[in-house]
Formats: sequence, structure tokens, C-alpha cells
Amino acid sequence: MNAHRVPLLVFAVVSAVAITVVCLKYLTPPYLWIGCGYLIIALGLLFFVTTSRSKVALINLAALIATLTGFEWYLYSNRHYKVGRIENVYDGQYTIHHPDLGYTVGANLSRPNVTKYLDDKQIYKVSYSTNEHGLRRSMDGDRADGHFGCILVYGGSFTYGEGVNDEETMPWLIDTLTGRRHRVFNFGLHGYGPHHMLASLESGHTESIVDCEDEPVVVIYQAIDAHLRRAPGLMPWDAHGPRYLVDGRGQAIHAGYFDETFTRGRVFHLLDESYIFKKVLGSHRARRDEDVDLFLAIVEAAKARSNDLFDLQDFVVFYWDAGPLDQIPDKLVDHGLRVFRVHDIIPGSRSNDSVYRLAGDSHASPLANEKIAEFVVERGLFPQHETSPSEE
Repeated sequence: MNAHRVPLLVFAVVSAVAITVVCLKYLTPPYLWIGCGYLIIALGLLFFVTTSRSKVALINLAALIATLTGFEWYLYSNRHYKVGRIENVYDGQYTIHHPDLGYTVGANLSRPNVTKYLDDKQIYKVSYSTNEHGLRRSMDGDRADGHFGCILVYGGSFTYGEGVNDEETMPWLIDTLTGRRHRVFNFGLHGYGPHHMLASLESGHTESIVDCEDEPVVVIYQAIDAHLRRAPGLMPWDAHGPRYLVDGRGQAIHAGYFDETFTRGRVFHLLDESYIFKKVLGSHRARRDEDVDLFLAIVEAAKARSNDLFDLQDFVVFYWDAGPLDQIPDKLVDHGLRVFRVHDIIPGSRSNDSVYRLAGDSHASPLANEKIAEFVVERGLFPQHETSPSEE
């Protein structure tokens, strides 16, 4: 290498590193700006190289960078969702580290003005509050006379009740419509998946909150299509989430935490800032057969663990399917699980524009939560007194 090329190469590398760091930290979408910066560097170097071979190499490099940057812009500008911004909720006290679940919400918190904006338009303004265990609050006060049994409700933000008030969440409404005869626990949280449910049951987290050893228990798991990508650890917010693998017998086994592996560590989540990476390998990639196998194994293991811990009367899955061809509910049934498609309960609920979704947001509306709670009551999906043979 000629001596005069060394400073030029060092300058190019240092500039590229600086551009990468600044864009990843301050700009959105970062890899679009990184691509533009790299393209400027490649084109700028053309003015300083003298050999035809070097010029051809730089032109080809610039063309490759331009192509990838253009594709990054295309995916970003045509993304099917808008994140918006949420105020007055996420801070160092709201979401906290949890050694077994990765993260949870702080105890006894009140967020009275949680507000979401989309393009400066207010989507919702609601209140969140948690109990002494960090669970979304269900109804307070005394239970009805003769109360018995527990209903444990697991899931992600649909179960937690993102975008709705405490009294509009599905667990709260179940508590209300069953006449407050049972203790209802909302174990859902933003971004959770089936692996958080299983980890809560296996680690002792559920037992530390629920004292239902001598009472009948019904477990409800509310699933969405995205849970199949959360279980393998593809989501950036779940870096320390519980990691499960499927063993040779088809059973889910705990294998540590996502951030303990290179493939799901810090580098993965930095790359996932790229919309190309998201689409091909990251958080928005297509569902794979191994994702389905893992999801099924985790939910099946959660039912088995619930049966070991409690007098389990029922384990029910409510599934917000991705469309009529989504076969996950049928596969859950094949694994011995009781499943209800939400679309069958609430026709039209698949559409983000329906009254069963929050306007400008895909989460369940208060009306959808009410319909599901009514279905729970109509089908008797709550703890029941068992009738002895002499009483029949």
C-alpha cells in the first residue's frame, strides 16, 4: 500500500465509526443516515484515488451502499405501523429489572395521565395503577360473600390493558362480571410473551403473589400473533428475557436469558435498528417453523406447570389470530389446549379500524375487553364448585 493512502484510509475508517456512533445514538432511522454517511465517504474518496482499479472498486462500493440505503428508506417509508409517542408513563420507576422475567413494573405506582400521540394527534389519555406486587390493579375492596378460587390472566399489553383505564381492562371486567366471587390477577405487561408466563410459573414469581393452593384456579392466556416472535427473543425491549429451547422430546426447557447469547445480545439489538435486518433476520422477520414449535411447547409447559402448582380447573387461550388462514389456534388444540379465536367471539376484531381496536392504535378497546369478559362469564370460564356424586 502506498504511504499516502494510509492517512486517507485511516480518515475514512474514523469517519465511518463516528457516523455510526452518532447515528445510532441520536438519529432515526439510524441506518438510513449511516448509509448516507458511508455513501458520502465512498464518493469523496473517488477524488483522492488515482488508479483505475481503486476507482472501480469505490464506484462498486458506492453503488452497493446506495442500493442498501435505498432499500432501507423504502422499508422505513412503507412500514405498516407508526409507533407514535407515549408520555407520562415510562421512566426509571415504572419499568424495572426483574431477575427472572427480565423486567416488570414497579409496585404501588399511579400514572394518571398516560397519553399517546400519533402525528401530534392525541390517541388516548388514560390512567394506569399497580398494586403492591407490581401487577395492574384489579378491583379493590372486599370480595363477595362466599368467594373462592382464583383467575390468573397472562399475556402482553392486550392483557395489561395498554391504552385503557384500570377499570376497562379485561381482568378487571372479568372480576366485575363474575360478581367479585374470585380473586383475579392480571399478570400481563407491555411486551410480554408466553415465555414470561412460563418463567413466572416456574421461578416462583406467581406463587409469591398468589395464595390459591387450596382453591380451584383458572388460568387465562391471551395471545397475539406477535408472541411467536417474542418467544425466541427477537424484541429489543426484552434483552434479559427468559430464554427457552425445545428439547429432543419437544418440551420447553429454560436455557438462561437472551442477553447471555451472542445471537440475542447487544449486537443483535443494535442491528435490529435497521429495517433491512428487521425484515430478514430481526424482530419483523417472517414466522418460522421453529418459532411455532417453541411457542406451542412453552404454552403446553405453562399449562402443565399450572396443573402442578394449583388445583387447576381450566387453562384457556384466547388467540387474536392474524387471519382466517392462521393455523396456530388449531395447533394449540392439537397440543391439548382449550382455545378460542377472538375473531369468533368478536367478528370484525381483526381489523385495526374496527370499534374493537383503539383508534390509531392496534390494542384492544374497552368494548373488546368487555366482550371477552362477557364470553368468560357466558361459558363459565371461572372457578366452579365441583358437584359431588351425591348432589347430582
